[in-house]
Amino acid sequence: MSARLCCSLVLSALLLAGCAVPPADQSDISSIQTTAAENNRTQSLRREPSQYELRITEVSNRLRAACVAEAFQPYFRKSACLPNGITEAMLNDRTRITREQRRAAEGVFELTRELNEDTRRIMIETGTPQEARIAEESRTLSDPRIEAMQEGLLKGTLTWGEYNMRRLELFEEIQRRRALLGEED
Repeated sequence: MSARLCCSLVLSALLLAGCAVPPADQSDISSIQTTAAENNRTQSLRREPSQYELRITEVSNRLRAACVAEAFQPYFRKSACLPNGITEAMLNDRTRITREQRRAAEGVFELTRELNEDTRRIMIETGTPQEARIAEESRTLSDPRIEAMQEGLLKGTLTWGEYNMRRLELFEEIQRRRALLGEED
Protein backbone atom coordinates (compact mmCIF):
# COMPACT_ATOMS: atom_id res chain seq x y z
CA MET A 1 0.00 0.00 0.00
CA SER A 2 1.41 3.41 -0.89
CA ALA A 3 2.20 5.87 1.85
CA ARG A 4 -0.29 8.34 0.36
CA LEU A 5 -3.12 5.79 0.42
CA CYS A 6 -2.17 4.70 3.93
CA CYS A 7 -2.22 8.29 5.15
CA SER A 8 -5.55 8.99 3.46
CA LEU A 9 -7.09 5.93 5.06
CA VAL A 10 -5.73 6.85 8.49
CA LEU A 11 -6.98 10.41 8.12
CA SER A 12 -10.41 9.20 6.98
CA ALA A 13 -10.67 6.93 9.98
CA LEU A 14 -9.45 9.57 12.39
CA LEU A 15 -11.73 12.24 11.00
CA LEU A 16 -14.73 10.29 11.99
CA ALA A 17 -13.76 10.42 15.59
CA GLY A 18 -14.84 7.36 17.09
CA CYS A 19 -13.81 4.14 16.32
CA ALA A 20 -14.19 -0.22 17.94
CA VAL A 21 -11.73 -2.46 16.45
CA PRO A 22 -13.53 -5.66 17.26
CA PRO A 23 -11.42 -7.93 19.42
CA ALA A 24 -9.70 -10.60 17.38
CA ASP A 25 -10.81 -14.17 17.73
CA GLN A 26 -8.18 -15.62 20.08
CA SER A 27 -7.74 -18.69 17.88
CA ASP A 28 -6.76 -16.47 14.96
CA ILE A 29 -4.23 -14.33 16.81
CA SER A 30 -1.21 -16.60 16.37
CA SER A 31 -1.83 -17.09 12.65
CA ILE A 32 -2.34 -13.34 12.22
CA GLN A 33 0.87 -12.62 14.12
CA THR A 34 2.79 -15.19 12.07
CA THR A 35 1.48 -13.75 8.81
CA ALA A 36 2.23 -10.21 9.96
CA ALA A 37 5.76 -11.18 10.96
CA GLU A 38 6.36 -12.83 7.58
CA ASN A 39 4.99 -9.79 5.77
CA ASN A 40 7.16 -7.48 7.87
CA ARG A 41 10.28 -9.50 7.06
CA THR A 42 9.45 -9.47 3.35
CA GLN A 43 8.70 -5.74 3.46
CA SER A 44 11.93 -4.92 5.30
CA LEU A 45 13.93 -6.79 2.68
CA ARG A 46 12.48 -4.51 0.02
CA ARG A 47 13.19 -1.18 1.72
CA GLU A 48 13.27 0.62 5.01
CA PRO A 49 10.10 2.56 5.84
CA SER A 50 10.26 6.30 5.29
CA GLN A 51 10.05 8.78 8.13
CA TYR A 52 6.59 9.65 6.80
CA GLU A 53 5.41 6.04 7.04
CA LEU A 54 6.85 5.66 10.53
CA ARG A 55 5.03 8.76 11.74
CA ILE A 56 1.74 7.65 10.17
CA THR A 57 2.16 4.22 11.75
CA GLU A 58 2.66 5.85 15.14
CA VAL A 59 -0.60 7.80 14.78
CA SER A 60 -2.38 4.66 13.60
CA ASN A 61 -1.08 2.71 16.60
CA ARG A 62 -2.33 5.38 18.98
CA LEU A 63 -5.78 5.10 17.40
CA ARG A 64 -5.76 1.31 17.76
CA ALA A 65 -4.79 1.62 21.42
CA ALA A 66 -7.64 4.06 22.02
CA CYS A 67 -10.12 1.69 20.42
CA VAL A 68 -9.45 -0.95 23.06
CA ALA A 69 -8.80 1.37 26.03
CA GLU A 70 -11.08 0.48 28.93
CA ALA A 71 -11.89 4.13 29.64
CA PHE A 72 -13.40 4.51 26.15
CA GLN A 73 -15.48 1.33 26.09
CA PRO A 74 -18.76 3.03 27.13
CA TYR A 75 -18.46 4.95 23.84
CA PHE A 76 -17.24 2.05 21.71
CA ARG A 77 -20.06 -0.23 22.85
CA LYS A 78 -22.39 2.21 21.10
CA SER A 79 -20.31 3.28 18.09
CA ALA A 80 -17.65 1.33 16.22
CA CYS A 81 -14.02 2.38 16.25
CA LEU A 82 -14.03 2.72 12.48
CA PRO A 83 -17.17 3.85 10.66
CA ASN A 84 -17.14 0.82 8.38
CA GLY A 85 -17.62 -1.27 11.54
CA ILE A 86 -20.94 0.36 12.41
CA THR A 87 -23.60 -2.35 12.67
CA GLU A 88 -27.32 -2.33 11.90
CA ALA A 89 -27.99 -2.47 15.64
CA MET A 90 -25.89 0.68 16.11
CA LEU A 91 -27.76 2.44 13.31
CA ASN A 92 -31.10 1.51 14.87
CA ASP A 93 -30.13 2.51 18.43
CA ARG A 94 -32.70 5.06 19.64
CA THR A 95 -31.11 5.66 23.04
CA ARG A 96 -29.44 8.89 24.03
CA ILE A 97 -26.03 9.29 25.60
CA THR A 98 -25.63 8.63 29.33
CA ARG A 99 -23.31 10.47 31.71
CA GLU A 100 -20.77 7.61 31.61
CA GLN A 101 -20.89 7.45 27.80
CA ARG A 102 -20.52 11.24 27.60
CA ARG A 103 -17.30 11.15 29.65
CA ALA A 104 -15.90 8.40 27.41
CA ALA A 105 -17.03 10.20 24.23
CA GLU A 106 -15.39 13.44 25.34
CA GLY A 107 -12.11 11.57 25.78
CA VAL A 108 -12.43 9.86 22.39
CA PHE A 109 -13.25 13.15 20.68
CA GLU A 110 -10.33 14.98 22.31
CA LEU A 111 -7.89 12.24 21.35
CA THR A 112 -9.12 12.00 17.77
CA ARG A 113 -8.86 15.79 17.32
CA GLU A 114 -5.23 15.51 18.43
CA LEU A 115 -4.59 12.55 16.11
CA ASN A 116 -6.26 14.37 13.21
CA GLU A 117 -3.98 17.36 13.70
CA ASP A 118 -0.92 15.12 13.94
CA THR A 119 -1.92 13.39 10.71
CA ARG A 120 -2.53 16.70 8.93
CA ARG A 121 0.83 18.04 10.07
CA ILE A 122 2.54 14.91 8.74
CA MET A 123 0.70 15.24 5.43
CA ILE A 124 1.59 18.91 5.03
CA GLU A 125 5.23 18.23 5.91
CA THR A 126 5.50 15.84 2.96
CA GLY A 127 5.63 18.95 0.80
CA THR A 128 3.34 17.47 -1.85
CA PRO A 129 0.47 19.69 -2.99
CA GLN A 130 -2.05 16.84 -2.97
CA GLU A 131 -1.28 15.86 0.63
CA ALA A 132 -1.55 19.49 1.72
CA ARG A 133 -4.86 19.82 -0.16
CA ILE A 134 -6.29 16.69 1.48
CA ALA A 135 -5.20 17.93 4.91
CA GLU A 136 -6.76 21.35 4.41
CA GLU A 137 -9.94 19.87 2.95
CA SER A 138 -10.36 17.66 5.98
CA ARG A 139 -9.96 20.66 8.28
CA THR A 140 -12.36 22.95 6.40
CA LEU A 141 -14.99 20.54 5.07
CA SER A 142 -15.08 17.60 7.45
CA ASP A 143 -14.21 19.07 10.84
CA PRO A 144 -17.25 21.38 11.11
CA ARG A 145 -19.58 18.47 10.34
CA ILE A 146 -17.78 16.20 12.79
CA GLU A 147 -17.96 18.83 15.52
CA ALA A 148 -21.69 19.33 14.93
CA MET A 149 -22.25 15.56 15.06
CA GLN A 150 -20.28 15.23 18.26
CA GLU A 151 -22.03 18.19 19.86
CA GLY A 152 -25.42 16.72 18.96
CA LEU A 153 -24.50 13.42 20.57
CA LEU A 154 -23.03 15.04 23.70
CA LYS A 155 -26.03 17.35 24.18
CA GLY A 156 -28.49 14.53 23.61
CA THR A 157 -30.11 16.08 20.54
CA LEU A 158 -29.00 13.05 18.50
CA THR A 159 -29.67 9.44 19.36
CA TRP A 160 -26.81 6.97 19.05
CA GLY A 161 -28.40 5.68 15.84
CA GLU A 162 -28.61 9.16 14.31
CA TYR A 163 -25.03 9.87 15.30
CA ASN A 164 -23.81 6.58 13.83
CA MET A 165 -25.73 7.18 10.60
CA ARG A 166 -24.13 10.61 10.20
CA ARG A 167 -20.67 9.15 10.89
CA LEU A 168 -21.21 6.46 8.28
CA GLU A 169 -22.55 8.92 5.69
CA LEU A 170 -19.62 11.28 6.22
CA PHE A 171 -17.16 8.39 6.01
CA GLU A 172 -18.65 7.29 2.68
CA GLU A 173 -18.56 10.86 1.37
CA ILE A 174 -14.90 11.22 2.37
CA GLN A 175 -14.09 7.95 0.60
CA ARG A 176 -15.77 9.22 -2.59
CA ARG A 177 -13.80 12.50 -2.40
CA ARG A 178 -10.54 10.58 -1.87
CA ALA A 179 -11.29 8.41 -4.90
CA LEU A 180 -11.89 11.52 -7.02
CA LEU A 181 -8.65 13.09 -5.78
CA GLY A 182 -6.84 9.88 -6.64
CA GLU A 183 -8.16 10.07 -10.20
CA GLU A 184 -6.69 13.57 -10.53
CA ASP A 185 -3.12 12.26 -10.04
